[in-house]
Amino acid sequence: MIGRLNIDGVDYVVIPRAEYEQAQAFQPKLPPRDARGERPAKSAVQAVIAHSLIRRRTEAGLDQKHLAVLAGVRAETISRIESGRYRPRPETMLRIDQAIATTALRSKKN
Repeated sequence: MIGRLNIDGVDYVVIPRAEYEQAQAFQPKLPPRDARGERPAKSAVQAVIAHSLIRRRTEAGLDQKHLAVLAGVRAETISRIESGRYRPRPETMLRIDQAIATTALRSKKN
């Protein structure tokens, strides 16, 4: 069961801890640091993009399939980006960003 609440004008989604922990298991991890304390750039960027997309998509109240339809991409594309295994083309991210922004704008109007 998912609950929603608003505290000081900020919307929050409340889910059971078990569901939260299960969702965290699917979050891509940042690659480990090397001997100099640095991370491989490509893998790190892909993980950061994945985290950002997951956060923005869930905040907009969209599942992967619905976002894919709105953005005109395959659901597999959204899944691959969110897994951190795929670096999307800028055009693809622009379409996804526009779909999320349009959904967020509609939500604010309602």
